[in-house]
Amino acid sequence: MQEMSFHSGLKTAAALSLAVGAIFAGASGAASAAGLPDRGSDPIVLKGADAPSLIGLAPSDLVAFSYDGSWSQVPVQVDERKWADYRVIRRFSIGSQQFGSVVYADANTWTEADGIAQKDWNTGQEIPGTTGDPMLDADDEIAMMAKDSGSIAGNVAPPSGVDDATRTPVKISDPLNPGASGYIYLFRTTTGLDPSAGRDYVSYDQQFSPALSSPYKSPGTLTSGYNFNSIGDNVSGPPVNPEASSVVTDNYEQTFPGRWLVDGLKIKEGGASGVDILDGDKSTVNSTGCGRNELTFSRGGGGQIANIDGPVRAIRSYIGANSGTYTQRDQIYWSDRLETNTYLRVHAGITDFVMAVDYSEAASGMTYRNNLNESGVTIDGIPDTVTTGNLDWEQTTGNQGTVTNIGRIVTDVPLRPITSFYLDSTSIGSSSMACSGDTKAIGASGPRIQMITDPPTPGGRNTDPTLPPTAPSTEVNNFTGYRTSFYDPPNEPVATSRLRAQQVDAPLTFVTGALADPDTYVPKAAAKVKPAEPRQAVRPGKVAKIMVTVTNSGNVTLGAGKVCPKLNTKRARTFGCKAIGSLAPGDSAVRTMPVKVKKGKGFKPVKVAFQFRADGDIYRSAVVRIHVRRGSR
Repeated sequence: MQEMSFHSGLKTAAALSLAVGAIFAGASGAASAAGLPDRGSDPIVLKGADAPSLIGLAPSDLVAFSYDGSWSQVPVQVDERKWADYRVIRRFSIGSQQFGSVVYADANTWTEADGIAQKDWNTGQEIPGTTGDPMLDADDEIAMMAKDSGSIAGNVAPPSGVDDATRTPVKISDPLNPGASGYIYLFRTTTGLDPSAGRDYVSYDQQFSPALSSPYKSPGTLTSGYNFNSIGDNVSGPPVNPEASSVVTDNYEQTFPGRWLVDGLKIKEGGASGVDILDGDKSTVNSTGCGRNELTFSRGGGGQIANIDGPVRAIRSYIGANSGTYTQRDQIYWSDRLETNTYLRVHAGITDFVMAVDYSEAASGMTYRNNLNESGVTIDGIPDTVTTGNLDWEQTTGNQGTVTNIGRIVTDVPLRPITSFYLDSTSIGSSSMACSGDTKAIGASGPRIQMITDPPTPGGRNTDPTLPPTAPSTEVNNFTGYRTSFYDPPNEPVATSRLRAQQVDAPLTFVTGALADPDTYVPKAAAKVKPAEPRQAVRPGKVAKIMVTVTNSGNVTLGAGKVCPKLNTKRARTFGCKAIGSLAPGDSAVRTMPVKVKKGKGFKPVKVAFQFRADGDIYRSAVVRIHVRRGSR
């Protein structure tokens, strides 16, 4: 299998193969996490299998905390995953073009929620193997942010409102900075704590415009107001099922008019101007002509896999790209980055792809750079000559903000050397950049990828799992593109994009459980009962007032209890027990315990001890000796 650099915003194969888990790579311009310089914008994604003590929990019961001298709750998001039959998602007849895979579950699409089986559109019969598990299972994902990590907690009592038996430490490390680490602790809440911790890093509003004639999914029925079919190849027409969807974070905004279409980008981080600099995220077959492109994909048949709006990330997942029936794209939105994962599943014969970000005229004056052209060119609608070749990173920067695109592909398809595409012109003729959006190419840039079979008769390879393999392959080939797009403050230097490429190729790693924190807290209940003085003296008939301090010397909170005197003789009298409220670790309470020495009972010392009883346990003091004085003074 080949692993090659790709362009604009796709992820590296290395990020997919870490044994202990991968954290989608981070950026330099955002806030740093504790102990993780320059990686604070990195997300952390665990599988349920990485946290075995949490398996079986209700996803809504999972909460996260960081520790820095005290506990702070931080946001965590569980995204459930399940095996799904794509024929149901595409509304195909069961019995044709069978294909399924593990996808993000969504109760509001025909993927169905985890724990709910998909149904045959025609018969209403449940599809075997599509039910899943509504509890946290091995395939589900747990998403957090590295910026929310803290210090190691070790043998520290848990925060209130959680079950400490489920404590799962997560140690996050940076391969580019050995020794740097941060910690997040996962628990089951016992008191209904909100997993969001009162924060919302990403807001995703998915809506159809105009509204569908009936809901996408009508509860209790198999009807849908969505058009799963093609409405033709008219490249000047609207997409099928037009949208007015958007993603908003504190750092950027994007808008979507259709399934494969992205037509807006505003960067807000670091004082960026916030103008819309995007004409479109263009995916075209060939660099000229409009035979197949992001608009024809959006006018062709398809379906929604999942639309998820959580506190940590948003997920937009869909399928259907003309004859790439099951071609799929997942767009995963974080607070200051977008991950675009494209799974190509199409018949042989598709041999030339261009994947370019085409900017709007509002991007005029920005500088475009890549690893082959670090000095850069000005985006102004006037053609430039740039060196072409395999792209490691791309950067577009100016007062409007900074976009860094890092792309990688994983494929077993033979490829011609990957080259690049750049076009900056207001007059572009038959360029595929004119197939949607405006009729200009403003700093349009990205990779160009060409697939071959055995020269000299290139014809591509089949990547559609429902069709037979293409000779000489004996199995259906695969082709997946990963793109990570970072949205940063204005006028970032070249060094920022170089570092981002390194971070994508060396993502944060994590370990969990005892490997993360070997000094995991062990609950211990303990208390000390200590009189102020070991000796006192009184005359017969008088009262000795003994000050007793009860201290919680353990690491768990002690419930309400009482301190009681214990005499070894009838020559004195006590006055009962005194209540003490709950004590947190380290807290103390003081009580005055009177003891009256009786008259006429001699002058031998009276011995008294004290017991503190709480939570079914008894804690004892040392003996106090009360000396009985002779005489009148």
